[in-house]
Amino acid sequence: MGAGGDWAAEFERVAGGDGEGEAFHGRALRVVLAGMDAAGAAARPVAAGHNAAEILAHLAAWREWGAAILEGKGKVNPEGDGWVRVESLDGKGWEALRAREAASAARLAAAARALDDGGVAARRDLLRFLLHHDLSHGGQIALLARARG
Repeated sequence: MGAGGDWAAEFERVAGGDGEGEAFHGRALRVVLAGMDAAGAAARPVAAGHNAAEILAHLAAWREWGAAILEGKGKVNPEGDGWVRVESLDGKGWEALRAREAASAARLAAAARALDDGGVAARRDLLRFLLHHDLSHGGQIALLARARG
């Protein structure tokens, strides 16, 4: 596996974990999301903070941004920094947001996998930012899920 494949494997492990849904940092994002329903995703246990749905939409927006750069499609920052306000969410909306999350993860992993060693070297800071961004916001979502019980 080349360097691009190594980065892709890291993105996939952060999102999906190993066979038991664990990654070295704790429960993988998809495991946390699988235990959350639409009401939980829209809940705001920290009144002044974002809810899980807002964080997930933000996370997907920045993955899409990063994938577009890796694919050579340019650098256009997400509108509103990728933040959207979610006051309520039904089952279909939650399914659509989860599908967007999965698609953004797959697209980012595919774009990273397509890089040769030179491409990885040229994009190392971007790849590192995206990985750390996922870890940070995935942890926030896990804390919100735990706060809901």
